[in-house]
Amino acid sequence: MCAGHVPTDGLVGFLSGNFSKNTWSDEYLGVNATVHGEVTRVPNGWTFKGPKAGAEWPVGDMGQTVPYYFANNEFTLVATVSIHEVPTKEDSIPLMGVRMNDTSSTVLFGLSYTHDKKWKAIWENSGNVDDSVQWKPNETYQVVLQMDSDKWTVLVDQEKIHHTEYNEDLFDSYRISHFYIGGDSKDKSATGGHVTVTNVMLYNEKLSDGVLD
Repeated sequence: MCAGHVPTDGLVGFLSGNFSKNTWSDEYLGVNATVHGEVTRVPNGWTFKGPKAGAEWPVGDMGQTVPYYFANNEFTLVATVSIHEVPTKEDSIPLMGVRMNDTSSTVLFGLSYTHDKKWKAIWENSGNVDDSVQWKPNETYQVVLQMDSDKWTVLVDQEKIHHTEYNEDLFDSYRISHFYIGGDSKDKSATGGHVTVTNVMLYNEKLSDGVLD
């Protein structure tokens, strides 16, 4: 994605080639992400492999300083991803998503991938999934998670995988804790995957259709 046009209006966070030990540093000198598990540095990002591997980008887990508080109302999260291995088990593997700061650390919504090479959109307390679009190993994809005042949207290469209205009461008592990227270290049941994630961008608004090329 970053080889082409990159919209900068509303861009407040950018994770790319700035690393320090287990820290993925924000190029905008804002909030840094923390990487976990078996990881390998690559140009502009990381390769994550195995259980608990992934990155956490804090939204609300920062004490009194919450620079990304806007994400509780509206945001766009964009990343370039490549999946290197097909899962061997039927469980889906978390790729990107949003967790809440409730006691269960609920996944608000996100995207996983399956052993039959399908994308799986997930959302809070849902027993159903959207899995109509397939992925190919080692192909590069642009993954987008968006939220505005009443809807969640998940896109892969600008194709909508999931789009639905949500219950605003979800935010009456709790807020977003963090974004998980490349894998979800909080998911105790996940067997772990093998993916590369580069050039992660956070916007303080929902970008219009066609803005991301």
